[in-house]
Amino acid sequence: MKETNELVKSKIKLAIWLVSDCDQTPQARRRMEYVQRLSDEGLSLDKFGKCFNSVIDESQITSLIKKYKFYLAFENSLHCRDYITEKFMRNSLLYGAVPVVLGATKSDYEAIAPPHSFIFAEDFSPRTLVEYLNYLDKNESAYREYLQWRTILPFNIDAPPSQFCQLCRVVHGINVDNLRNSEYNKSYSRIPLFGFPDRPRRVSLVKWWLGTENTDCVK
Repeated sequence: MKETNELVKSKIKLAIWLVSDCDQTPQARRRMEYVQRLSDEGLSLDKFGKCFNSVIDESQITSLIKKYKFYLAFENSLHCRDYITEKFMRNSLLYGAVPVVLGATKSDYEAIAPPHSFIFAEDFSPRTLVEYLNYLDKNESAYREYLQWRTILPFNIDAPPSQFCQLCRVVHGINVDNLRNSEYNKSYSRIPLFGFPDRPRRVSLVKWWLGTENTDCVK
């Protein structure tokens, strides 16, 4: 609670956006237009990065972001499966701002985020999003609800990724969504989990990655 109180006291500005990709992808161009619409609706937003000729030194980013209540964690791709970058975990949650997210699907964010820790931009129109952020700016108790997870959840933002563990389970025929022994693929019973197998295990990453992905994400 003490940490949360100190964090709230450090918030002297509303929203910040750091961006260096202005137009390299269609979504990068669309997000520039979207943020302009937010500004037109009255969002008090400070912009930094190469797009605005205001590059911030890496050593200053942490102290800078902590001054803001919200961080626009807007990706340069839209609805690409599992594509969530440092904008969400590091620049927002780790540095103490509430992320306003645009990029991945809501279910992808919910799968990795602490409960009630982010604002999903697609739940709003540009006008109602600005209205909601302004409401939270004036209502401290409502804003604090987005920080409540810090006091009740042992959430380790810096935890190492477990992708290789997941891949290992898939190769061994273990369902990564349910690791009970009953989910083990019995067709792999002759293949040892360790050592040299007498025949190879095959997993189609192409089908998994490209088979159902948004075509804009793989061009």
